[in-house]
Amino acid sequence: MYKVFPLLIILLLTACASIAEKSSDKSLGYKGASQRNVFGYSTPQEALSDLKRKTNHSVRTVIGDHGEWQIIQNNVNNSIWSFTPEQHPAHPSVIRRKVYEKDGSVYIRTEVRCGASKAVCDMLVKDFLKLDEKIKNEMATK
Repeated sequence: MYKVFPLLIILLLTACASIAEKSSDKSLGYKGASQRNVFGYSTPQEALSDLKRKTNHSVRTVIGDHGEWQIIQNNVNNSIWSFTPEQHPAHPSVIRRKVYEKDGSVYIRTEVRCGASKAVCDMLVKDFLKLDEKIKNEMATK
């Protein structure tokens, strides 16, 4: 797991920079604009500010299609937080991924708190699910 995690982090950061928005009519099973509880914080902005202050987190800026994504990595619990740039249609939103191992396989759990309309949030979620699948496929071929 410890050999795989650094490679996975690099793939996740690279993938965040290449997010492309695509529309779709299918429902993803949520209502969108879910700002009530942002993984223990009131808002994505509060989460970003607090996580940036923590010493066991590393902060990176990744240039994407809509500006600078703030990526925060927690090496203690193998989580990666991706905060949308202000120019992104889904802003303010945060995507939290947790990398974990179970029965010898590596998994990515993706959770999203989106501050936009359901249609825009659907696009954001689908983009990250596609990225997760791409990463899993790349990891399987290594």
